[in-house]
Amino acid sequence: MSLRTILLFVVILTLFSIISVYSQQFWSPTGNLSPSGNDWVPVIACNTTGMIVAESHGVGIFRSTNDGEEWTETFPTNLIISDITVSPEGKLFAICNNTASISIRLSTDDGLSWNQVYSASHSDNYFSGSGMVFIDSSIAVAAISFTLGPTVGDIGVEVVRSTNGGLTWQLLGISADWGGVEDMVKLNDGRILITTTLSGISYSSDNGSTWHFLSSFPLYSTTKIRTNFSGDIFVGRSTAAASGELVFRSTDNGDSWQPVGIPGGPSGGDIQALYIDYNNRIYVSWSQGASPLLLYRSTDNGDSWQELMDGLPPSQLVYSLTGNSQNIIFAGMPSSGVYRGSDIVPVELTSFTANVLENNVILNWETSTETNNLGFEIQRKSVIDDNETKWNKIGFVKGHGTTVRNYRYIFVDKNLQPGEYKYKLLQIDYNGVSTESIEITAVVKFQPTGYSLMQNYPNPFNPSTTIEYSIPSDGNVTLKIYNELGQEVKEKVNEFEKAGVYKINFNAENLASGIYYYRFNAGKYTSVKKMVLLR
Repeated sequence: MSLRTILLFVVILTLFSIISVYSQQFWSPTGNLSPSGNDWVPVIACNTTGMIVAESHGVGIFRSTNDGEEWTETFPTNLIISDITVSPEGKLFAICNNTASISIRLSTDDGLSWNQVYSASHSDNYFSGSGMVFIDSSIAVAAISFTLGPTVGDIGVEVVRSTNGGLTWQLLGISADWGGVEDMVKLNDGRILITTTLSGISYSSDNGSTWHFLSSFPLYSTTKIRTNFSGDIFVGRSTAAASGELVFRSTDNGDSWQPVGIPGGPSGGDIQALYIDYNNRIYVSWSQGASPLLLYRSTDNGDSWQELMDGLPPSQLVYSLTGNSQNIIFAGMPSSGVYRGSDIVPVELTSFTANVLENNVILNWETSTETNNLGFEIQRKSVIDDNETKWNKIGFVKGHGTTVRNYRYIFVDKNLQPGEYKYKLLQIDYNGVSTESIEITAVVKFQPTGYSLMQNYPNPFNPSTTIEYSIPSDGNVTLKIYNELGQEVKEKVNEFEKAGVYKINFNAENLASGIYYYRFNAGKYTSVKKMVLLR
């Protein structure tokens, strides 16, 4: 056995072995709603099937059935949509305002079409704000703000009720004491709470017929309100007081309230969005003075909070929040459409290694779990002679869908020139969502010990084939193609080349079937081989 043969077995360099999971920021943009992508999304909702509807302000309502990857406009309108509510049966209700009226639109086909089920005329109406709750599958109550007059700042609220699942609505009364309505929620004891801009929280114990001020919460200008699965209540407010508390919690059905530790800034703050996901995690978006974006999440029922802004566009406020049963969160932005957030790591990557064997790089990776995994796109960029390329796709390896078994994968990047190579995996799920792995680096230093010309492959071929050769030192190289008569039909290479291994593609689509020869010259080395073009 020659020394060179021995080296083939032992010169294998393991460059990196990494124990990690995919690096993934929480937020990433969804697809564009409108073609421009400059959508202001003050309202967003998600039904039980995972379908999302969102309003692009002044444009219309859009829907997505694939977690925001694609959006379809289903209700073009210049109406202001102040609320979208999902009924227990999955029907969608949109509360709308314009300068002449207020209305409720109903969709029974997952947002594809919207029909008006309630309307009331209000001239010179420049205010919006509303809420809706379902007591059960039949009874629903809605409160809709409008400009009462005589001045723009004089706000009234219509309270309406449906007893047939939202098909028709009846006016219960008009309040001029609340200011604008911000939100509504139903408690476990059947009461309805409503947040208002001037009168704090009011409640109704008779499905909206009468309302009373909730004296246990004496603060005014309340905004969003939600309950968790245990019945705890969380309410946000707006205040100009320096360091004033912005979010309060009640664990006794509203009899008492405690701040949860989200103080405003020097000029106070304003809770814009409040959402509780299917795992009882709480999301709060608020603004304060010159700092327009602050988003927090609590995983312990409001006892502690963590910033959750990684991936969101800078200096933009989150206006609306919703989520689906897979705990993918969706945030409506003021000029950037919708962003999607998730803690779910679709694939847990336990190792990713690069091994160099001569002029080949062998990539190995292993997963411990996979969720909805279509597969892995392998990407590479190189630095050769101080010239760095961009990331390029060089292959794809199919995944194993959803599994908790360990799987090992391998990909070989063959016949590389000496240089530095960086690799990363782009894990792609069946919805088209992709997640990048960390990068690893391999350095190829292999140089051939002699001249060689390999047999083309495939052979026979139609119409193209690959010719591979190697040179141990820099020099002039020629590679020419000849027919059976010895006539040159193509010159593939005639240039000065550095030492290394080369692969040349030969396309014979303009040549007739038959036997051809390729002749390789480098230094004092010459070699000729035969190939067959078979049509």
